[in-house]
Amino acid sequence: IIDENNLFTSQRKLPLLAKIKTVYDTSLRLTEKSLGSIELTQQENSVSKKVKIWQDYCYVLEASSDCNKWITEAAKSPKPLRLVKFDSKTSRPNLSSRFDHHNTFFADAAPYLVANIRSLDTLNQALLKMGLPLASMSQFRPNIVLSELDGFAEHRFSEVYNDDKKINLSLR
Repeated sequence: IIDENNLFTSQRKLPLLAKIKTVYDTSLRLTEKSLGSIELTQQENSVSKKVKIWQDYCYVLEASSDCNKWITEAAKSPKPLRLVKFDSKTSRPNLSSRFDHHNTFFADAAPYLVANIRSLDTLNQALLKMGLPLASMSQFRPNIVLSELDGFAEHRFSEVYNDDKKINLSLR
């Protein structure tokens, strides 16, 4: 999802994005309780455009105007949003010092998504204060869920390991 300046935006800026459910069968379908569902389609004759995702620039193809209107309404964004997909004819640069030769598309450059239960609790407290629906852990699609840490403490760690130290992950 990009904004009017071709900059990536996430549910950190627009927390209602966390309430959108996704299903992929032969196509990708998005569902939001008050808006219903929409099947994603690419804009006809979509031209590859340069956007900023995290700290990198890459090329994307834009979804249809109906899809873009739907995502803007679902996020209750004051400004128009656009759904995009990675242009597979291009590649995104990566930090070879961190990730060797592995490429990513829109992921934040890492193969695992780590989430913290208490960070979710902190987010939900903020959503409650705003009168917004709560988010669930499944909306973040983590590979690894941490517990017994303060909210957002995971942002300060460089490693995570289990009690017997048989699993050790470097966090970068």
